[in-house]
Amino acid sequence: MKKGDIIVIIIVIVLSVGFLIFRFEDNIENKKAVIRVNGQKVKEIDLTNGEEGFYQFAFDDEIGEVEVKDQAIRMVEMDLAICPRKICSDMGFISGAFETIICLPNGIVVNIESNENINIDEIVF
Repeated sequence: MKKGDIIVIIIVIVLSVGFLIFRFEDNIENKKAVIRVNGQKVKEIDLTNGEEGFYQFAFDDEIGEVEVKDQAIRMVEMDLAICPRKICSDMGFISGAFETIICLPNGIVVNIESNENINIDEIVF
């Protein structure tokens, strides 16, 4: 390898690391989690106020629960009779704008919204 090749490789590595750091820096303000059941909004939780804990919501004569921690949200595991595959609870915490948890058997959608203007092309990877 020549000296110029090494310089080009170093520049590419530095730029790649810089883009990764910029990409994963989550400085979105006013994030909120919106829970919908069969398309109807049933609960809205502010993720930026620092409040953590468990929040319940009703669906089809059942009670669902989400956990909020460190400005992130996750579905709490439900009974096997309600959610047999537990894909929604296995997904874990989501924290970025436009991230979504879906419980298909029960029609539950949890997604994170922000009132900032974010161009969708900026977060797709």
